[in-house]
Amino acid sequence: WWTKRQTLIRKSSVKKGVSMNPIVFNPTLEYDSLPDATYSNLGTHTCDCITSNYIHELNQTSYIIYPNPAERGKLVSVNAKGLVKTITLTNILGEQISFSRLIDTSDLAKGTYIVDINFANGDISRNKLIIQ
Repeated sequence: WWTKRQTLIRKSSVKKGVSMNPIVFNPTLEYDSLPDATYSNLGTHTCDCITSNYIHELNQTSYIIYPNPAERGKLVSVNAKGLVKTITLTNILGEQISFSRLIDTSDLAKGTYIVDINFANGDISRNKLIIQ
């Protein structure tokens, strides 16, 4: 409920990644909530977080995927400071689908997808998208 229709920004005081079971995770300790559709001050955050090979950010370009998770049949938008060239979704079978700035989930099965965002400046970001 706390994060519904809100933009979250990591507090600068946070120096480590997740340190407890996510079930008891309290987002108010690590994030500030900004009003809906607020995209200023988004960017990188320096911390002592453990990186994962599964989802690895290859650049410093700021972006947001909203909503995520998304309901099947809805549009998902990718908003970024830089120009988005292509968005490629990869499903669990390795099948790929390309989009521009909006992702139409009407023809997507429920599940988790890997999202590769290719920017016009050559940067690439990888994230995940959950379709419910």
